[in-house]
Amino acid sequence: MLLYDKGKLDVGNIVPNVIAVDPKAPFTDAPIVTSGGSFDDTFNFVRVSLVARRPSAELVGGTIKLADVIFRGRGVGAATIKFPDDNKYLEVVGIGVVSSILGSPPIASIVPSSIILSSNATLSLIPVASAISVNGTKSYELQASFPNGSATQKLDYFRTEINFNNVYLQVPAGNYVDTAASGFDKILRVDGPSAANDAGKIIIELGAKTSGGGPATDKTITLVKFNLQGKSAISISQNLTVTNTQLVNNLSQPLTVTAQTASYTVGQ
Repeated sequence: MLLYDKGKLDVGNIVPNVIAVDPKAPFTDAPIVTSGGSFDDTFNFVRVSLVARRPSAELVGGTIKLADVIFRGRGVGAATIKFPDDNKYLEVVGIGVVSSILGSPPIASIVPSSIILSSNATLSLIPVASAISVNGTKSYELQASFPNGSATQKLDYFRTEINFNNVYLQVPAGNYVDTAASGFDKILRVDGPSAANDAGKIIIELGAKTSGGGPATDKTITLVKFNLQGKSAISISQNLTVTNTQLVNNLSQPLTVTAQTASYTVGQ
């Protein structure tokens, strides 16, 4: 049994150290893997039971990893993860000289492996100001930066809408959208010129083929490159906006997104 602060943490996943996960694991089965039970007013608990169905000669001793537990933060402040006092809910049964529930408890430890922080993301259109000629084409980049990003936090999903005034601008035919630099390996949706020009927006949706297979948030990411073409002249500055954006990390946590606008004029 492992206790965690119910006001600050949720359990995202529990991965027992069994051969189905790692062929070299010491345990063959995990008959009990649960979380969310209430221990007291402060703590909920994780409960894991592991079994090694092996001949005695193949049982493993020494220091053994039992499971990986992934926590999600749900509140601001310090949070506690611990075993119950004196490890009294920890039981080990085996052969040879072992500690069991009938004797002194075995020694258990919690070893943090990594911390993934749900973070904010800022989306920027580059260039932030531009002049486009009628029938001329301008290239833009949509970049995402992450103030609290890390190499362990990856992106699993991205969706956005890039809005433009379709009286003055249009999406040209041909190579109008490029997502190759994003780090996502699955294109779920990219609107073509016909749909984008009718609606006055480009809808883009990208994903990772496997969880954790997307780009890391420890650096600025160019999510998409796209082209817009001048359609009708206007000297008054107009805005390009980014709306309805979703960014989800590899713990299925949505990031808080702030999107900045860009301005343009269209001249003869």
